[in-house]
Amino acid sequence: MLEWVDKADSKYFFSIIIPVYNTKNYLDQCIKSVINQKFKNIQLILINDCSTDGSKKICEKYKEKFDLILINHKKKLGAAISRNEGLKLAKGKYIIFLDSDDYLLKKGLVKLKDIIIKNKFPNVILNNIKRNKIPENNNHILKHFHDKIQKKNEFLLTLNKNKIILYECWLFAISRKLVIDKNISFQKIRFAEDAFFVIKILLLMESVSINRNEFLYHRSRGKSLKH
Repeated sequence: MLEWVDKADSKYFFSIIIPVYNTKNYLDQCIKSVINQKFKNIQLILINDCSTDGSKKICEKYKEKFDLILINHKKKLGAAISRNEGLKLAKGKYIIFLDSDDYLLKKGLVKLKDIIIKNKFPNVILNNIKRNKIPENNNHILKHFHDKIQKKNEFLLTLNKNKIILYECWLFAISRKLVIDKNISFQKIRFAEDAFFVIKILLLMESVSINRNEFLYHRSRGKSLKH
């Protein structure tokens, strides 16, 4: 279990946690997609998990130019531990997990913040995601939900009724307060570590909203750890 310290900082609305491992060909686009958002209140956290392909140099290049946090592991620890380290450093009101071969879409954070404020700061927001495979976005899932804030039981009943399975942490923006209050963290396992995390989030949350705006672009790659 993590030892949480309440380090909320009002200047950060979002903390974006990016675990990095051997994604040199995609990493520039990933980091730039965060920096180029028309949104100032971002805390960016990079965790380089002993990359061997030059990803570390890319991270350090951005660290020199921008106000971000960079952790370089001395040995490979895996995505779960990397994300947990990011959680311990996060100060924003909401936490977003971004894989280092994915990227945020234009004005994604501005539109997401509008949804959060409109719905009076729900615990969780389920985002619309673009993909490089079919289905190309999450509209087939989001069509089952209404736009008003939803209680946990209502949301879970809709998932069960329509046989919807949600298990990737990058689908969501999550209240940092929920994560701290419920002491939620990633299990230290090699595969599907975010599935357990998402289950905990959905079971322990009280409220959830839907962001129908396409928020990030997810690449499905045959050589990724997931596959």
